[in-house]
Amino acid sequence: MKKYYLLLTILLGFVPAAKARTLRLPMADTGKTNPAITYRLFKVDIMLGLWPNSSNNSNNGSVSFAVEPHYRLSEQFIMGLNIKGTGITLSDTYSSFLITGDYYFNHGKRESSVLLFTGAGLGVVTYTYTSFNIFSTNNPGPVSSSNLGGLIRAGLETGHFRGTFEYNITGNSYQYPSFTFGFFFGGGKKP
Repeated sequence: MKKYYLLLTILLGFVPAAKARTLRLPMADTGKTNPAITYRLFKVDIMLGLWPNSSNNSNNGSVSFAVEPHYRLSEQFIMGLNIKGTGITLSDTYSSFLITGDYYFNHGKRESSVLLFTGAGLGVVTYTYTSFNIFSTNNPGPVSSSNLGGLIRAGLETGHFRGTFEYNITGNSYQYPSFTFGFFFGGGKKP
């Protein structure tokens, strides 16, 4: 477990203490520059994820809940910490703590109300299995294991809505795609 904390410390060490940047981007048709567009430094995503039944699993689908605070490094790149809990069945759960980065393709274009992005994350994923039998007094309690895992994703933001398609890598034999949707606080254009 110490190696995961060391990895997290190293990755966080690369996040510079930067202030919001102002970029002047050329407008597509005229060649003139846009007025300065400055975005807020921090934003927090609140996301709900769903994915259908997979062929190696007997459940009908699963649900996840994630909170992801972000820090803007530039107009097009943000880094965050994805904290997610996932319920596969009543006894199988995953929790993850991932350092993430998202790149926005059309950030800074004032006429665009939909922002497209792609991103990835790397960190610790913990699988927990809980065996419980109401007719027995010898319940062994939860068994858990932690692995290096991650995710890749693509999505869009409009207003304060965020939707993504993610492929989650748990570090063991169970990887899964999911659709997540939710909203965020902060992170928008400064008035």
